[in-house]
Order: sequence, then C-alpha cells, then structure tokens
Amino acid sequence: MKYGYKNIENGELIQNYTIDDGKIKITFLDGTYYEMPLTIENEINLLNKMFKQAEDRSQSSALEDAKKRKKRILLSNAVGFFSVALLISTVSAIVLDVPYTTSALLGINAGFGMALADKDSYKHQKEEIEELEKYDIYLAMREVLEKNIANPILYNEIDKQHEGLNINTLDEYSLKDIKVIQNNLKRIEEYSQYFTDASNVPVLEKKINRKNHC
Repeated sequence: MKYGYKNIENGELIQNYTIDDGKIKITFLDGTYYEMPLTIENEINLLNKMFKQAEDRSQSSALEDAKKRKKRILLSNAVGFFSVALLISTVSAIVLDVPYTTSALLGINAGFGMALADKDSYKHQKEEIEELEKYDIYLAMREVLEKNIANPILYNEIDKQHEGLNINTLDEYSLKDIKVIQNNLKRIEEYSQYFTDASNVPVLEKKINRKNHC
C-alpha cells in the first residue's frame, strides 16, 4: 500500500514488511519503521492487519475521491491552458505589436508550459487510482486466489518475475499484472475440473460436453 485515505494517519497504515535476521521489519506510510520477532503467529497477524486496512480503504470513498481529484486537475489544466494562451497571444499582438501567427504560437507554448507544470499532480492521481483499482480486484479474488496460489498457470503472461502474490507483495505487481492473473484464475476455475491435479490428464467422467461447447 502506497496511498492512504482520509481520517487515517499515515503512521497507522502499513506499507509493507520485510524479513531479515529473524525479525519482521514493518514500514509505515509515513516512513517510520517497527521491528518485531519473526514467528508464524506474528506474520499471520500482520497479514490479517494488512487485509483489514485494505478492506477499510476499499469501503471508504478513496477511489471516488481520487477520480474526482483527477477530473479537477484535467479541468484546471484545460482552463489554464486556454486562459494563458489567450492572454499571452493578446498581449503579444496588441502591446508588443507581434504578428498574429507569432503571438498565437507564443500563447500556445505558454499554455502548454502551464499544463506541463501540473503533470506531476496528474501522474500522482493516476497512480493512486490504479493502486486502488488493483487492490479492489485483489480483495475480490482473494479467497479463490489462495486456493490456487501454487498453480503455475496463475502467472502466465506476466512479464516480470515477482514473489508469490499476497497482500504484502501486491505493490510489486502492476494493475495490468493483476488483471492478467484475474483472467488466469477464471480459466483455472473453469477448466481445472476436467483434469487431475497430478498430471493434467483429462478426467473421463468429467469430460467437456462437446454439444455445449460448439
């Protein structure tokens, strides 16, 4: 988790954790750290806490708020672009007696400059929205995912090799990766009933009925 939500302090939200030298090192969204002994119970409790904070954020208005902020940035950029472009071109043409085509180009360049100055805000909102959507997909498929977590088909068409997917490693995966895994998971659920777990040999009594698939 890289983005928090309103009414919750960043210092209360876990970003991720790492394991080293028999300890669990927890990183919070405000950049602070906390270490605890590495035990199975501690790690399970920590993962459950991370699930809970992800569910709480998903049930809040975080995604809707982020989309609204993105729209405001786009609207502000559009208004700012045309306002600055018109002002600069008008001043150039009237006050500085610059030819109309030249003044228009000056105005357009100034407008683009203003819009580009706010590109970081737009990028930030875009990335936040992608994270929120990614977490929503993960939470929705979590139970089915955990039943099939060892299936190698799960990671088909994922370009980059990651650690096994869980709530702590989720930030290593892109929204595109999670959508691919979601699709792979649907295929596993749909077709795995026709094969044995051991050898992927079709189970004769559960053969696909060709009449239903033509």
